[in-house]
Amino acid sequence: MNRHICFLFILTAICVNTYGQFDSLKNEILRYDDTTTSTIKKGRKLILESFLKNDKPKVQQLLTYLTTRVENEDYLTLYPIEKGMLNYWLGQYNDIDSDVQKYTDDYFNNNNKKLRPEPDLLFEKVKTFLKEHKSEQITQIEDARLSEEEERFMKINLTFFLSDYKRTAPLQDTLNNLTTSFFAAYPDSRYERYLREQVRWAFRPTRMGYGFEFFSGYGIFTKTLSNQFQNNIPIGVAFEFTYKQWGLYLRDYIGFSSTKEDLPFSAATWAKGKQARVYLPELSVGYVCTKSDRLKVVPFLGISSTDITPTSKDQSDYTGYSDIGWQFTTTYTVGINFDIRISKITTMPILRRDRIEKSYRFLKIRYAYNAPQFQNKYAGLDGSMHYITIGFGMFGRVYKRD
Repeated sequence: MNRHICFLFILTAICVNTYGQFDSLKNEILRYDDTTTSTIKKGRKLILESFLKNDKPKVQQLLTYLTTRVENEDYLTLYPIEKGMLNYWLGQYNDIDSDVQKYTDDYFNNNNKKLRPEPDLLFEKVKTFLKEHKSEQITQIEDARLSEEEERFMKINLTFFLSDYKRTAPLQDTLNNLTTSFFAAYPDSRYERYLREQVRWAFRPTRMGYGFEFFSGYGIFTKTLSNQFQNNIPIGVAFEFTYKQWGLYLRDYIGFSSTKEDLPFSAATWAKGKQARVYLPELSVGYVCTKSDRLKVVPFLGISSTDITPTSKDQSDYTGYSDIGWQFTTTYTVGINFDIRISKITTMPILRRDRIEKSYRFLKIRYAYNAPQFQNKYAGLDGSMHYITIGFGMFGRVYKRD
């Protein structure tokens, strides 16, 4: 009995002690006051009140104090765009100039690691005011005795600051056109890096492109080959790699045909009416001679290898069939592609932030003349093959941030 009483006494003491610790922590939390956070919150509120009263000296004092005395490696007092818009309102263009020189990806990454200000209406109020009084801000810039380059930059940057977070295509086109004109006028400007990284959002195609297609069509034999085999219907797949105006094509053509007569070989006679397969792997190079929004015309030439043999089934079913047929031999290829775009161009982001991919579906009409050199390997055997194929595929190109 005494043991039970002792146990209950100890348990009660532990509970009382635990609750006492919780009460102590609660009181500590309630008494806690983060001086830096409180200073930032009250300072931003005082900036907004002074801004609404049009008290520029007071705003300037508070802005300087918060950004030089309070902000540190752990706390952010004002977002860069807030500071920038306030400096436009104050006419402090030298501060804007010095700030944009340090606006890099590393700078913004470091800011993202800081404790941010609590949400308030400072950004919205200042931005709304500047939007409604943009013409006055432009006049203030023009009266500031800046150089032509500085004045032009300040106007572009003001348009950028006052744009929406998700810029519409027309507005972004305007910013892109403004920066293009600026770069042409000032090719060695100290503002170029900032404008390209933060303001401009335009892409230019890289030199490399790539595509693939699945195709079918009709192949026509000539001379001796036409006497021995029916014309063939192919299926195949192709890949292409482009560099500037040049294209490299890798194609695998498999034609379905049949024998038109008995073809005697030392191992066996390839009977009339048996199925035949035409294999034509190809490596060719083309050059874009005509290109429009919808059509691309590409003459090409290359080297292939032609093989006409029985099917795998016949080779296993009939004695000697594995040793008959016209084996792979060098083939010269020349022809022309007509690539017709049949879909809208779609844009897809890729892993890198400064890269996108633009792609579209196409219809490829291809004519080729193939000259196999069978006569060099088989006496008395000559002939060539013309084919026309229609392929459906997709072509893509990576675009780099300009």
